[in-house]
Amino acid sequence: MEIAPVGEGAKAHSCENTEVPERPPPLAILASASFE
Repeated sequence: MEIAPVGEGAKAHSCENTEVPERPPPLAILASASFE
C-alpha cells in the first residue's frame, strides 16, 4: 500500500480536518470513520 507522507496528507486535509493537523493519511481517517 502506498501512503503519502503524514505531513503532506495532513496538510492536504487540514482544511477539512482542522482538529487533526498531524494525523495519519486521509485513508486512515476514512477507514476510522467507516468503522464508526
